[in-house]
Amino acid sequence: MTGSAFLEDVRAAASRDGEPRWLRKLREQGADRFEAVGFPSTRDEDWKYTSTAPIAELDVRALSEPGGEVEAAAIAPFTFGQQAWTTLVFVNGRYDESLSSAGAQSAGVTVLPFARAVDELEDVVKAHLGKIVPPERNAFAALNMALHVDGAVVHVERDAVASAPI
Repeated sequence: MTGSAFLEDVRAAASRDGEPRWLRKLREQGADRFEAVGFPSTRDEDWKYTSTAPIAELDVRALSEPGGEVEAAAIAPFTFGQQAWTTLVFVNGRYDESLSSAGAQSAGVTVLPFARAVDELEDVVKAHLGKIVPPERNAFAALNMALHVDGAVVHVERDAVASAPI
């Protein structure tokens, strides 16, 4: 089972310019895998009790540009009044720097939006991205690898202790 709109978005994402070669290769591998297997069906052991047909049949497209208006007042109830906490806010899947705050940084703890992490912690991101749930084993991981635009990277060095929640 495959969704044609999803496949079009997957192929477009796999050809995204401006990314490091290793990231583009991961994205292409995710696109290839998703195109080959599509959404899981109830014939797949892991999905025998859950139909993904309602998702596959949706006529939705990935956002090509950031969008959505969110005011700081709208997220205030979710920050628990703690200015010292690191807060990363994503609007429609995109990091919003104006609504986010670095908070108190602990030694050995780094929290970055994905794009900055690829630049500043490339070895860390490269070592872990796509390894916990390999795209070749999971159609949704493959779809995510192909389509993801942004996210957060939390890197905690061995024996480091965060001084405040993230």
